[in-house]
Amino acid sequence: MVNSNELSDKPILYELLEYFIRKQEPELIKCKNDVVILPTTGTIKNALRYLNNRYSIPESISQQISLTLPWKFAIRDSGRLLAVLQENVIEIRKAKDEYSSIVGKASVPKDAFPQWRKLAWSPDGTLLVLASSNGYTSFFNALGNNIFNINPKTVSQTPHILEAGDAIASMIFLKPRTKPEKWSYEFLLITYSGLVRSYHISAINGFEANYEFSFGTFYKNGINAVIYDEKHHLFYVAGNTLTQKLMSSASDSGLTSWRPLNEHPYCKLSFSFDEDSKTKSRFSIWNIIPTLSLLPESLIFKIKISPNNKFLTCLHTDGSISLWRLPTLLIQKKWKLSEQPDFNIPNPLGHAKSKKFPPGVTEFHPIDIGWWSEEAIIIARCSGSTSVCSTNNLKNLLGPSPEFLAGQPQICELGPDRGFLCLDCETYITSKKRNRESATENQVTEASSESEDEDDESEPTSILNYTTNLVQSTLYSITDIERFQPKRKKSRVLFRTYRILGLKSTTPEELYSRKIDIEEYEEALALANMYNLDTDLVYQTQWRKSELSLNAIQEHLSKVTKRSWVLHECITRVPDTIEAARELLNFGLKGANLATLVAINTCDNGKFVTDNSNDYWNEVDEASASLRQVQKINQVFAKIDINNLSEAQKDLIKYRRKLLDHLDKLLTYEIILDSLSKYDKKFYEEFRQLSTVENAIRFAKNGDCRGVEIMFTYHGESLLPHWLAIISFFPETLNPLKYKKLLPECDTDGLLFLLDQRELRPKDWSEKPQFNEIINFENDDKSQLLYEYDPSLSIYRNTFLTPELLQKWYESRAYQIERNSCMVDNALQLIKIAKSHNISGLENLLLDLETLDDLIYRVYLEDVSLDELQKLSNLEKIKLLMSMTTENSFVEDIKNFLLPFIKRRHQYLGGELQKHLFSDYLVSISTEDLKLPVKLFEYLKQSHDNEILQMIEDIATLALDCVYACNDPDIYEKAVFIIDSITKDRGGRKTSGVYALLEELDRELECTKILNKYGVKTTLNELRKNKSNPEAAKELLIQMARSLNKIIPPPDEKQWAQLLNEMLEIHGLIFTCVDIEKCFEICVSARLVSGVKSNIQSCASLIETKKSEQSLLKVSYEKAANLILDASKEYFNSSKSLTDSNMELARACLHLIVDDNAQIKEEYDLINSLQILNEFNIDILPLQVRLMQDRLKLIEDCLNKREDAHKSRQRLLTLASYLRIEMNNSRAREGKVLELIAKKALEIKDFTVCAATCQQLMQNNYIPAWTVALELGFCESYKDLKVRQKCFWFAINNGPSDILSKALDQIYLIEIRMLHKNLELWIPAETPSDDLNDADSEEEFIDALTTPQVETKEFIPKVLEASTDIVKSSANIMKNSTFGLIKNMSDTNFWKSRLKFNFTNGRDSDAGYDGEEHTIEDDDVQSFPCFYEDLHGNCRLSNLDTKYVNYSMPDLQNTQLKCCRAFLRITMLNESLCYGSEVSDINHLFLECAKYTIQQDWLLGMAYLFSTQKTYIGEVHNLFTELPQTKLYIETAMYYYSLELYKNLYTDFKNLHLFNPLSLIWKAFSIAHKCRDPMIYEQFKYWRTRLFSSYGIEETESFKTNEGITDNDIKIYKSTDGLDTELIQSASIPTEELKDEENLHHGRKSKMKQNLAEFDDKNDLEWTDDWGNFSDEDIIENVGSKTNLLDQQLYMENVSLIKDIGECAAEKDRIEAFENVFNKIRNVDHYYEVKKLLLQWPKFEDPEYVKMNKHPILKMMKIVNVYITEEDKNKQNKQVLQEYKDLIEALPSTSVLREFLNTDEIPLEHAICIRLNTDCTELHEEAINILKERHKELTLSAPLLEMLFLKNLTASFDPNHEVYGRIIEHVLVNRSLTNVKENAEILVKELKKRKQIAHALCIIRLMEDVPPSLCTFDTCYELLMRK
Repeated sequence: MVNSNELSDKPILYELLEYFIRKQEPELIKCKNDVVILPTTGTIKNALRYLNNRYSIPESISQQISLTLPWKFAIRDSGRLLAVLQENVIEIRKAKDEYSSIVGKASVPKDAFPQWRKLAWSPDGTLLVLASSNGYTSFFNALGNNIFNINPKTVSQTPHILEAGDAIASMIFLKPRTKPEKWSYEFLLITYSGLVRSYHISAINGFEANYEFSFGTFYKNGINAVIYDEKHHLFYVAGNTLTQKLMSSASDSGLTSWRPLNEHPYCKLSFSFDEDSKTKSRFSIWNIIPTLSLLPESLIFKIKISPNNKFLTCLHTDGSISLWRLPTLLIQKKWKLSEQPDFNIPNPLGHAKSKKFPPGVTEFHPIDIGWWSEEAIIIARCSGSTSVCSTNNLKNLLGPSPEFLAGQPQICELGPDRGFLCLDCETYITSKKRNRESATENQVTEASSESEDEDDESEPTSILNYTTNLVQSTLYSITDIERFQPKRKKSRVLFRTYRILGLKSTTPEELYSRKIDIEEYEEALALANMYNLDTDLVYQTQWRKSELSLNAIQEHLSKVTKRSWVLHECITRVPDTIEAARELLNFGLKGANLATLVAINTCDNGKFVTDNSNDYWNEVDEASASLRQVQKINQVFAKIDINNLSEAQKDLIKYRRKLLDHLDKLLTYEIILDSLSKYDKKFYEEFRQLSTVENAIRFAKNGDCRGVEIMFTYHGESLLPHWLAIISFFPETLNPLKYKKLLPECDTDGLLFLLDQRELRPKDWSEKPQFNEIINFENDDKSQLLYEYDPSLSIYRNTFLTPELLQKWYESRAYQIERNSCMVDNALQLIKIAKSHNISGLENLLLDLETLDDLIYRVYLEDVSLDELQKLSNLEKIKLLMSMTTENSFVEDIKNFLLPFIKRRHQYLGGELQKHLFSDYLVSISTEDLKLPVKLFEYLKQSHDNEILQMIEDIATLALDCVYACNDPDIYEKAVFIIDSITKDRGGRKTSGVYALLEELDRELECTKILNKYGVKTTLNELRKNKSNPEAAKELLIQMARSLNKIIPPPDEKQWAQLLNEMLEIHGLIFTCVDIEKCFEICVSARLVSGVKSNIQSCASLIETKKSEQSLLKVSYEKAANLILDASKEYFNSSKSLTDSNMELARACLHLIVDDNAQIKEEYDLINSLQILNEFNIDILPLQVRLMQDRLKLIEDCLNKREDAHKSRQRLLTLASYLRIEMNNSRAREGKVLELIAKKALEIKDFTVCAATCQQLMQNNYIPAWTVALELGFCESYKDLKVRQKCFWFAINNGPSDILSKALDQIYLIEIRMLHKNLELWIPAETPSDDLNDADSEEEFIDALTTPQVETKEFIPKVLEASTDIVKSSANIMKNSTFGLIKNMSDTNFWKSRLKFNFTNGRDSDAGYDGEEHTIEDDDVQSFPCFYEDLHGNCRLSNLDTKYVNYSMPDLQNTQLKCCRAFLRITMLNESLCYGSEVSDINHLFLECAKYTIQQDWLLGMAYLFSTQKTYIGEVHNLFTELPQTKLYIETAMYYYSLELYKNLYTDFKNLHLFNPLSLIWKAFSIAHKCRDPMIYEQFKYWRTRLFSSYGIEETESFKTNEGITDNDIKIYKSTDGLDTELIQSASIPTEELKDEENLHHGRKSKMKQNLAEFDDKNDLEWTDDWGNFSDEDIIENVGSKTNLLDQQLYMENVSLIKDIGECAAEKDRIEAFENVFNKIRNVDHYYEVKKLLLQWPKFEDPEYVKMNKHPILKMMKIVNVYITEEDKNKQNKQVLQEYKDLIEALPSTSVLREFLNTDEIPLEHAICIRLNTDCTELHEEAINILKERHKELTLSAPLLEMLFLKNLTASFDPNHEVYGRIIEHVLVNRSLTNVKENAEILVKELKKRKQIAHALCIIRLMEDVPPSLCTFDTCYELLMRK
């Protein structure tokens, strides 16, 4: 206990932090606030308000609440989130940034009573709750979004009056008592009246009311505070005026505990008491008016639970503090106000002095309380005093005095021993009055003395005063006399400042750091000394925040003891003055001395120690180290092991080197500066941070030549390797003369002069080379930056500078200067300096720069660059120099620019003078014009200037070159002037070589003159080149001739003749290469295109107009035709329309040719096409018609332009012929045009034209027309169904495959509609008849046509459902006519009764419907189509098929047959349209068709019968009975039922219809007894009797029994044809049977052999298709009247099969014996005999006999199913399976069995059962897999299902699989097996493993036979768990 007290009384080290401060806007208070918080006493007004109020709480409680701050705050998660409630806003802040930023904000309505509001967080911090003074509660999320609100039940009608009972006293979050996922908390709202409202709340789902409870029954005057104890699950309630007296000290103070309940009444007092221990209150008037009767008492208004839930502390209204133990509520201690230590210490801030407190409350009363820890509480008083006191004696643990805050603080704990947050408010009120003495208007002075006129403020408002004031104000308002004016109250201004502070527990280190941060250095040093902390932090902070002066070095830096930190500061910090900078570096060097280096090796304490033992540093500054000092250093070094230096020693050397480097740069900087006053701290800081190379670059970039020079002087060692690279950074705009000293210079021998070098100081001991490797010294001078910026400088890096390198650098630098600055003079100056510095190889560059200098500064061409200039040739450079010349300045410019350029090249480059440049320039400028050369030659003619003449080799040659070079056509006069200027006497120089050239020039000039006369512009150069070029010459002559057409008026014949003469003259002068005939052609061509019709017609005399015409004076026929075509095309192309005048000229041209010419005709047709286009209103240029690539587009335009154009088919075809569409392919042309016509007709719905056109296209087999044919077919508006059908077939034949489906659907629908129309024609109209039955029958049929049958399927709707829109529309056409008839197609009774009506062309006329003669009219003879006539000797021709005399199908006269066929076709088409989704029962239609067909076409009738289903066997029988009962139809019926019987017994009947019918019938006799279908068997027996009767044979008993006759009796009639063998094999009857039958056949009686010998021979013949009449004459002859023949054939031997088998010792003998008896097996007895024999024999092991196709056991297994028969199918299956089991045991291995089972020798279900009967798991898996995949093909017999269950294979299937369900149904539901409990339990276990519990429960229910009434999930689950 002593230790606990000592621990609780231990002082707390803390710090007070200010997180938030908010100054409010000043508020003007004109009068006292009249709002009164009820209940209060003292005035009638308040009494009336009280009586109007519903609840009453003590005035002391109201006073305490009104003393709290209007603002509220709440914290979450120990202060991680802070919510601050202001007047009308909530701010949510985070603790991460000390509550500086707002993470959420919400607006709230302003409350009239803000002190009564409450704010609270939910435990998880997701919800923030605000309760207003009226009980309205709002819920927000962590971002400040309003989620939902809870309204109070009653809303006050007077919001300015507080209903205290509705205000919220407490808000409590509880965990939900039930655990629905929907709600997060149970939320309690407790009002001051004691009402408790419980809600379920959730941030997602809102809220839901739970229950209500009231403490008001226990606390008459309401409650003050409620708190919940989670540990003890109790509510602690502090209230007023208990209605029941409890014997406890807590209840005396109004404190009780309540336990929450889950049911009504939801809360109960937590302790019990006897009835005697409580006294019921009696009725008293004081209970009605408590405020008048109760004396002031001490009430609890604030309660808080300790962190460990052991104690409860309370604040009382009288200032007392009490401490209670939980949960017993036993009081531990209570301190009255006077007993509390230091309770009356006044606030030194003085804020509380000016505040007024209610009676009974002082500034020292506690206002809020909390828990600091389990042993300390936090007390906040009205004065602002806040202390943390021990629960033992209330001793303040914060120190000798509490912390003083402003206002009435509100506190929130942050957690045990962590601290708390405080909200306080600094308020002061000032009076506002005018200062009259002040000259300034409206100046307001604020006095903080609130005591002025205090009496006036504190004057009590009595009824007398109130009445006096009221009368006085009334008189003033009436009389306006100043005497009665009420006293004006002074206005006051209220200032509020809210703060949120944090008082946190801290450590000495944290507090020390905090003191340093807030710059309380003295207190920090005191803390450091007290707690032995590092004082360096104080001096380091002072140093960092100082101005780095000399004083700061002495006062702060020198007191820091950490060496590494001091040295780091010395090398990183830069003072503001150069003296301080030098001193700081020297200070660092004093600490990084040699003595320290030695001391570190002995003992390193890391402290900074200076060495002042000598004046060495002064010597360093003077750069003159003495010999004595050097010796001393060497002595010290002798004591140090340089190779084993410690890390601290290495760091010291590094620091010293860095300090020396900084000192060197400081000295360099001083040299660069002119005076110390120019010191720039920022520049120096950058200067020393950069390397010497970087600084040199920096100076160079800035153009500081002196700085670069100084850097090279004092730091040459590091800069000279990068000499050229550094000076390359000088700005290109800087004149190279300014840094001429830094440019490299060589002597005459090419050796380089070096720059001047000096040292700043001697080498220091730390810079010894030995240290470089030890300290890992990396001398990174940042020189790489030079070469990263410009990689081309890398070749000059740290290399010997040869003259070649220097020459290359000068060149590149000059290029760089010119390119970057365009200052050619700087680049030229640099090269000139290089020449003066003896750098060779720069002549070409110098020449170009001088030329560029002239161009820019003299010629003023500023856009020329050096690179562009160097790419130009010399001639182009000269052109640039002369580019600004004029006629007047041309000669002077030659002297100023051209001649100096040529001379400079001779001067710099040597060699001969390049005179050709002058001539080249003159020739080049002569190409455009000769005016400048004329000026030059004129000047030379007058002056004979030798300076120019010496540049010319031969002036005459130059003149000729200039003249021929000119491209100006108007050259004649200038050329003559030049020629005249160079020579006056041409005759005196006839011997000269120039004469010939001049003569040629004269002829060319004359030719030019003639051409110019006709406006033909050409140059002498072109004439010279083209005089031997015929094409070019011809082109000039054409231009000359055509130019005559341009003159006005048009030329006459004389002018045309002159033209021809001058053309011939030119031909004689120069164009001798052109044939003279060409001149005549050109002249004729010009006349043809002259545009004058008379000129064109006159050309007929100049050309040959016929082929036969031969004339030497005229243009030949072929050439004339071409000329005429060209002229006609030209006129045609230039025409605007058909009526254009040029079109007439084109015709005039074409008329010149008299003979027929294909090209001329084509041109004629093109002109004629314009006429047709004009008819169709096509407005198009003739040229467009000619140039149009796709002229078919014109046909389309014609069809689109005129509405009826598609009807002018022939006109359009003519137009297409004129336009030569598809050239000479008339078929393709016609097809394309007709296709367009059809499309257009279809577009405008002219179906007549469209159909006619499409039929023509189809007739022409134009394949691309399938598209339009298809469209026409789809067009429902066109009613001609046959044409549409043809169109569809054409589209299907020629179109793509993707149209097939839709087209076929439409064809089917069209066919249906066509059949529908036929039905309307065939079905007769209703006519009166004498036969009433017939009339009724016909009436019924007509009714059926219109009345739909409900039970039959619909036809049309199904078509509509399964078809496209087009199909639907077609199908709907039928719906209103034959809908009832179509719907009754599948009604069999309807057809039986309705097809007997009388047709107008009934059966009476059937006999004579064909005019042809019938050769055979016997009903007993088959009918075949004529195609099969040659195959049948005795037959009739069918009247239902074509005949060779007429290949068209005959018109059927049998209307009933036609209707049946139509209905059948409609139904089949319906199925095709619906894609099989609807299948009608049309077997009766097949029967009707067969009925009317079989007599006319036996094959077709049988085909109809074969199409019927098996279920219509009886109807087929009726059909046969209706036929003539001749032998033909009896045998036909016998053959039909033999086929059905065979198909019923055997599965493989692929080639059944190919077998001999007679053999098939006889075979059917032997197997008929095996048939299990009674319908087939009965019909078969009936027709067998009829057959025998037809031959007069009586049916024997052996036929009537099920045994029947044996195969041996029948096989005597078998055919030797191989198909019989196929028949037998396909029926799974062994082929070996044939051999045995032959043996038996020889054992028959000889009489039978004789009687049937001939029959056997005939059967041996080849089987042909002629097997028509079954009543073979040979059979009749042999059988005839011998009624005992079948008895003889059906004779059977009843002898045992194995009686003759002896003992077979060898395996081969046993095989032979088995083969013998196996072929004799005829019944089940024979089978059992052979089986018994096999099982007695040893197992067969010979590989030859144990193969699958030879093994005896497997052969027996194949016939088990044939001979084991039972009426009960399940019984039969069990017997068969038993037989299989017996036989399998005789097999030597399962391999051959597995191979056998994989074949189809036995039924699939039997194969599965055999697999399951074995013990092989692999076979079991095979069986399961087969069942899973093919279970739908099987019947799943009972033995199979039972075997699966008993083998425990049921779980192999998924419970949702069909097989699983069938097993469970058969075994467990139907109870087919007993004793299956064990198997069922195994199944349940498997289902549990697979987690299929529901299915397992189902098995248990079935197994346990649980009654349905008890069959619940719980019951079955309990049974499952038991198992």
